[in-house]
Amino acid sequence: MCICICFLGYLWEHNKMENVENGETIRDIAIKLLESKHKTDQNRDSTSRCIFVMGSKSCGKTTLINIFLDKDETLSETLGLEYTFGRKNIQGQLSEKNICHVWELGGDVFKTTDIMSVPFQAHKFCPMTVVIFLDLTQPKMMWTTLESCVQNLKSVIEKQGISNRTSADRIDEIQNKEGAFPLPMIIIGGKYELFNEFDNNFKKSICKTLRCVACLLGASLVFFSKSDQTIKRRIKDIFNNVCFGVESRIKGMIHDSNKAIFIPFGLDSWENIGVVKSSWDDIKHMYTTQFPQIQSSITVPEDPSLEANYREPLIDSMRNQREEELKLLLNKSAFSNF
Repeated sequence: MCICICFLGYLWEHNKMENVENGETIRDIAIKLLESKHKTDQNRDSTSRCIFVMGSKSCGKTTLINIFLDKDETLSETLGLEYTFGRKNIQGQLSEKNICHVWELGGDVFKTTDIMSVPFQAHKFCPMTVVIFLDLTQPKMMWTTLESCVQNLKSVIEKQGISNRTSADRIDEIQNKEGAFPLPMIIIGGKYELFNEFDNNFKKSICKTLRCVACLLGASLVFFSKSDQTIKRRIKDIFNNVCFGVESRIKGMIHDSNKAIFIPFGLDSWENIGVVKSSWDDIKHMYTTQFPQIQSSITVPEDPSLEANYREPLIDSMRNQREEELKLLLNKSAFSNF
């Protein structure tokens, strides 16, 4: 854990260090070292998968991850980017385990593409599923959150060429689906226990919009409540499927707006929703006309490591030590060119 966070630390250097003769910075060197390591591990990654969780603040992201991984830990606010993993035995092979790398982006950090790129850089050879959490009780902020996540993810994918590794299965799934997201996606509506107390017409509008978005992007759509055991079992089932390849035991879907939505990818359609096929802009106009969006007052620092709220003495010390080692490496590299 510490090693991952330390490495993440020096990825935050934004060209502050003096360039060497070939124009490389500490950040460039760090990324190259990571890429070199993962090239040698490419075969081993054939049994690994990755999920990247992001979205609305304080709506159950960490809680869901702990439920999925059977962890019983004291919860604390996720300030930046956190990493953990899960393992499961491969059926018939006691000595081998499937590994799922789990990255969680805290709060409003999804607004910056720099930190969003880290999981993609770290797991270039792992099939990745994106999970977007939305606070169902905040309709006037929900579309802004959703749009920021989708647009910034697309920007990262386009910049890094990650769409080139889209699996053959995913290509078949989204064929002839204009607007579909290149990677598997799960949209999760959080705080369902509170949302369920709202007016029926309100719930119908939210559910209809999210079903349209999921249909357009080629995503699964599920609602989450930490207090409902049935909902937790459904979530765990769908996560075991995408993270470890375990066959889903729950068949069918739930699309009634008076119940917790559970619609795995491919089971819904524009006809079932009761609307004509719509574009992103069409869905946005329909939703924001009813629920005008307000902007979050939270600002995301360009480099969280410089912020007092993000300080971790042990990690910062190790990060500084690593930076000094990289400076020596750069100096040696520059000296050897003379």
